[in-house]
Amino acid sequence: MSDVLDLRAISRAVARRWLFVLSVTAVAAVAGNLVTRQVDPVYEATTSVLAGQNVDPADVDDSDASERLTLTLAELVRGRPVMSATVEDLGLDQTIEQLRRRTSVDVVTGTQVLVLTVQADSPELAEDIARVVAEQFIAFSADVTPLRQTVIEPANADDDPVSPDRTFNTILAGAIGFLVASAVALLREFRPWRKGRREPGPLGDAVEFGAVPSGDRPIAFTPAAWPSFDAEAYAEVFARLNLALGLRSGRVMLVVGRSAGGRRSIAAANLATMFALAGARPVLVDADLRRPIQHELFQVPSAPGLRDYLTQPGGTLVDLIRDTSVEGLDLVPAGTVSPNAAILLSPPNLDRLFAALQHLGGIALIDCPLDESTAEAALLAQRADVVVLVGSQRRDAGLGRRTIAELELAGVDVSGILVVEPRKPSTIERLVRLFGARSRRERNAAEGPPEAPADTDGLAAGADDRHLTADAPLAGSGNGEVRRPEAPAETGAHRRSR
Repeated sequence: MSDVLDLRAISRAVARRWLFVLSVTAVAAVAGNLVTRQVDPVYEATTSVLAGQNVDPADVDDSDASERLTLTLAELVRGRPVMSATVEDLGLDQTIEQLRRRTSVDVVTGTQVLVLTVQADSPELAEDIARVVAEQFIAFSADVTPLRQTVIEPANADDDPVSPDRTFNTILAGAIGFLVASAVALLREFRPWRKGRREPGPLGDAVEFGAVPSGDRPIAFTPAAWPSFDAEAYAEVFARLNLALGLRSGRVMLVVGRSAGGRRSIAAANLATMFALAGARPVLVDADLRRPIQHELFQVPSAPGLRDYLTQPGGTLVDLIRDTSVEGLDLVPAGTVSPNAAILLSPPNLDRLFAALQHLGGIALIDCPLDESTAEAALLAQRADVVVLVGSQRRDAGLGRRTIAELELAGVDVSGILVVEPRKPSTIERLVRLFGARSRRERNAAEGPPEAPADTDGLAAGADDRHLTADAPLAGSGNGEVRRPEAPAETGAHRRSR
């Protein structure tokens, strides 16, 4: 996790757990409403009294004296004699102090008007208390002062309670629930106390380059596919790889992991495609000599391949390179499946292989399995510049730590971890894909079908489509089949010099 999080990353993290956030928000709002309903409502009644009605203005020489007189009369309202007489008159089931806390007196600025406010459990009771308090105040003040007080506004109570406010409390509880759920989602996403890892433990302590979705085929990194959340995930991983490792031409990256489900091979194919789109002239080498699938993903012949290069000391690697449907990306297939892969991956053969890869000048990615033994991966990792461990937090629990420990015994440091997890598209992704597909259909309908070029040279219409660019998807049809275009025959030397 970086020290600075942008709003886009935070929004994406919350959106990925939208169901959790929405559920917690709804539960908090309902809980706030239910709790509010359990609280006894409080009603309020008010009445107004004109104090010191018979005071001669000549007797009060300044405004301060008049104000002090009004405040003194206001204190008499909440005095013990008035409160005690009110409790006895109405037979209230509360003490004098309780009634005093529920009674307030305000003086209207610049006047001698006292506003009495009383709170009670019902509007009728609040109105009765306000009325009796005003009456007891007038009676008590008549005994202790010659000033006369008069009720100018009778006691009146509103039918709506002043507290609690159910609407406000429900919204407030929902907002608090949303903030708490969002905070939990961010903590689960970034885990700031365990920087560099998404999950604690299963894949080890190496730095995590990111998490990408798993699939059964490579991603189509095309302009028509953007915005693609899956493509953006690989773009972020690609940026972190370059930032953390400083990948340059002539460097070799080893992508190692289990073969189950093809997660490692598809991740390697996607990373190689990202390097091709960046103009790094990558070469993808399928080093899975037992269960290779790279030739199936890119629809190229499986042989001759790496096995033939390792068994023929005089062979050249350039002659084994295959063009792919991604411009700038070449593939060295595994060749014929070999049961003696451990013998073929001997140190002399590997030294010759890595020297040939570095001589090609571009970035080389090696797709290496981690199924039979860690020794074969360790032999390749000792010679690679970058080692990336690919795995699933749920399916490869314990494998990462064990692999990293065994590679460290062989003197190899794992550069980082790439987490591959299956996931369902979020609601935002579904909406983006839905409206994106709809807008493309509307645009195509408005433009009309493209006109076929005249077949003046005796070529079939559409022959120009035989050479794909980096904008062409690896999967050319919606049924998941990968297209391999026909290409004119050329030597491997010509392919690399291009």
